[in-house]
Amino acid sequence: AAAAAYIVGSLVALLIWSFTRYVPSTPVALLLLGLTPFAVRLAPQNYQPNPEQWQQGILYGLACMTLILLCGVAGPLIDQFFLGGKLDRREIIATKAACQVFAHAAKLLYFGILINQTGSLDPVVAVLAVASAMLGTVLAKRILEAMSDQQYRRWANAIITVIAGYYVCHGAALIVLNQASAH
Repeated sequence: AAAAAYIVGSLVALLIWSFTRYVPSTPVALLLLGLTPFAVRLAPQNYQPNPEQWQQGILYGLACMTLILLCGVAGPLIDQFFLGGKLDRREIIATKAACQVFAHAAKLLYFGILINQTGSLDPVVAVLAVASAMLGTVLAKRILEAMSDQQYRRWANAIITVIAGYYVCHGAALIVLNQASAH
């Protein structure tokens, strides 16, 4: 149910953004990616993410697909969403994987057909992306199995914080550098 709700929200975002074809500057994209998980963490307790709630699945699907279409990725936000609720680490990984398969397919369609207008896809890049995903899945399985749910959540939150913090710092640094070079 969580994946279905997420996909519904993603489809709404895909429809909306297909009409605008807006692409933000790199600093804005980095700030969007970095600030969203922190904003979620600052939300009041009754607004904390819960992938088991249909409405939240639609909302986060919409928000994550928006980030994917504007910035290319939505990792920190999707991870923060699936850490909410009571799903165990295996359920989180499986549900998130289903959502990301859909998101990557939608991204390929959006950028390959709607934005690029050529429908071309570099086959070498596609094969490397699939091979990397498969290798990551095989290597991560042992680590996932060795962790408890509590350890998984602690590590996932730490990784989200580091990645999101990097995005914020990098985006802010680019803004400062752009302003300095303009003067």
